[in-house]
Amino acid sequence: MNGKKKTSSLILVACVHAVNHALFNMLTPLAITLMKSFGYKNVAPIALGFTLYLAFYGFAQIPLGFLSDRMSRRTMLGAGLILNGLAIAMAGITTEYTHFLIAMAAAGLGGATYHPVGAAYLSELYADRKGSALGISGIGATIGLTFGPIIGGRLNMAFGWRPTFIFFAALAVVLGAAFIKFAAEPPREEFKDGSRASSLWNPALAVVLIIAAAVFTFREFAGWGVYFLVPVFTEMIYGFNTVRSGLAGGLISALGFISQPLGGWLSDRFGRKHLMAGFLFLTAIFLVAIPYSGEKFLFPAILLYGFTYSATVPIIDALIADRTPSRIRGGVLGIFMASGIGISAFSPRVMGNIIDTHNAAFSGFSLSFTILAGCVLVSMIIMLLFKNADAPRSNK
Repeated sequence: MNGKKKTSSLILVACVHAVNHALFNMLTPLAITLMKSFGYKNVAPIALGFTLYLAFYGFAQIPLGFLSDRMSRRTMLGAGLILNGLAIAMAGITTEYTHFLIAMAAAGLGGATYHPVGAAYLSELYADRKGSALGISGIGATIGLTFGPIIGGRLNMAFGWRPTFIFFAALAVVLGAAFIKFAAEPPREEFKDGSRASSLWNPALAVVLIIAAAVFTFREFAGWGVYFLVPVFTEMIYGFNTVRSGLAGGLISALGFISQPLGGWLSDRFGRKHLMAGFLFLTAIFLVAIPYSGEKFLFPAILLYGFTYSATVPIIDALIADRTPSRIRGGVLGIFMASGIGISAFSPRVMGNIIDTHNAAFSGFSLSFTILAGCVLVSMIIMLLFKNADAPRSNK
């Protein structure tokens, strides 16, 4: 495959990554708006919708990851984004809360294709530079995570939440179709000796997967909780409108433009383990600081948290790809992502219940941020105990 085709495919993957994350994160500054639109007086029912999205987004990655080892990953990436968009459109036109929940679940199912399939796709496209490729793709995630809530908040203020949903849905459907048509299908490892993919699964791989999944799960529980908490916190405590709360939510990922490719690049050169642990420690410190920073220093605290959190994303993805042969990489990444994101799906629901229990007072938010910081520290400790995190890497 020529370099131009590889580069254009990498850019397309980054775009798919961007819209995939934007479809969820544009929801976060609209939580209070959705709560009022569906006639509720507390935030937990809307948090349930977010949880359903993330639950399907997480747990469906296991079957989709294994399926991608047998099907075209290019087609799966495009089709998943199209499904995500169509489901968001359904959510945007329904007037029934139950139908809204069904649409959120379907959208999560569509979004579930990206991480196991996309990471495996890039690991094949750039077999000798996985960390760097995943870091560059992470720029796409950063665009979606940053501008999804910003654009979502602004469109909501200008046109309402339903046209906002339709806008993002249309973008997803068009990009999904374009990806299927124009992206490359990278070659995979072939088995010429008659061996089967099942022979590549072994106890050592299982141990690595369990440990890495534990690191990922505690980190993701914190991450998805923060995406939900920050906009709700700024609206309920500081009285922000959806434009400003969307900006606050977008700033979480804004510095990921720098830290994601930087984290991937550094991990390719200096190893994954201690770099990952260091970023996690700083993430926990900045996370605790957010509710106590005051309105004046709120945005800087969010930016610092987001910088260190985003830097960990390509490191843990590359660590798993290092240990996994191409032939089974989709299935492995599916299990890995499902364990983290599937369990983390309950984070918005838990945070919503804590906030409602404390009657949306500051104490409920400070407790929530502290719990999430504790999850990050647990992730760091597990990472430091991971003895073989920097073992030799697979270039297949």
